Amino acid sequence: MTIPATHRRGAIERPSVFRLEFREDPSKHIVLGGVVPVDEEMFVDRFRAMLAHVHAPQAFVFVHGFNVSFEDACLRTAQLGYDLKDFVPALFSWPSRGSVVDYTADATAIQWCRLHLRAFIETLVTRTGVTSLHLIAHSMGSQALAALVSEFTDSEVVKEVILAAADLDRRIFEEQIAPALEHKRSGRTTVYASSADQALQLSKKANAGYPRLGDCEDGVCVVPGVETVDVSGVAGSRFGLRHSTVFDVRTMVDDLHRLLDNGMPADRRGLDEKTVAAGKYWIVPAR
Repeated sequence: MTIPATHRRGAIERPSVFRLEFREDPSKHIVLGGVVPVDEEMFVDRFRAMLAHVHAPQAFVFVHGFNVSFEDACLRTAQLGYDLKDFVPALFSWPSRGSVVDYTADATAIQWCRLHLRAFIETLVTRTGVTSLHLIAHSMGSQALAALVSEFTDSEVVKEVILAAADLDRRIFEEQIAPALEHKRSGRTTVYASSADQALQLSKKANAGYPRLGDCEDGVCVVPGVETVDVSGVAGSRFGLRHSTVFDVRTMVDDLHRLLDNGMPADRRGLDEKTVAAGKYWIVPAR
């Protein structure tokens, strides 16, 4: 992966016909230069070597969402790795078909890959020497991560768990997943939600009207052991869909950095606190 010197935090610079750009230019765009398959032993060796070049042996795993190609997942992981700094970035790429009309096929694929995600996380935790591993899932990727995160609640290595714009049944999360997270040994679980996420509103319709965890149009999910952050007031995501707000907008990338690098809870990150009957959640102030 190459990152241009002109990179802006939160951006994935790509060629645009509106700028008369018809091919990739590494001096202007984030570019996937090539893919080199390696076996597990070489992967572990390379990961260990990368950990030696950050100020502490810390890393994150990114799990992409629906309608994301392998290349696009690589571009996002590279952007996050560069913007967050001081982490070894790792991508868990599951076989999304990369097409907006293949929602059902992707929903099946994400369930199928849970065991593979578990094995990948276990490899990183037990074989690489990483001391702080953060897990970040976006959209449909949250279904796989949330389903197995309770297995790592006793881990001292797995720290922050991020569910951004989670395309996950909210009631399943509240009743079957969240109770175990209340007793997580280290770090915390953070849910980023929005009432302006049109992609999740469409997903709700596709799922027989069942609310999605990342959509707070009908209220914010507030449960013990989970910090929920409402990003509805944050503008700037591509095409107005606001489905990637947490990664696209510099304000949110800065918030992620404070959370991951400094371990700051929501009440110390300059967010507005809101109290409801079920407890507290936080709102990103409009800027």
